Amino acid sequence: MDGNIYFIGKRFLNYENLYDLNGLHSATLGIVVVNRLSEVLEGWPFNYVIFKAMKIPVIYNSISNIESFGIVSRMNFYL
Repeated sequence: MDGNIYFIGKRFLNYENLYDLNGLHSATLGIVVVNRLSEVLEGWPFNYVIFKAMKIPVIYNSISNIESFGIVSRMNFYL
């Protein structure tokens, strides 16, 4: 072991802007809609984590009827 602490999880494969206000994409503010969770577990060193996020179920008009979630990011100032 290298002595690091790792965060283990799965990544969402699809994401898009929740809204676009006159060219300001919501992703710029850390707000996106995601779906399709990866089947593969991944690991990231904990000191690489920059943002915390909240996952919120949303009803979103997408072509496919896949369950979607809103993600709201916030800076992780206390690492």
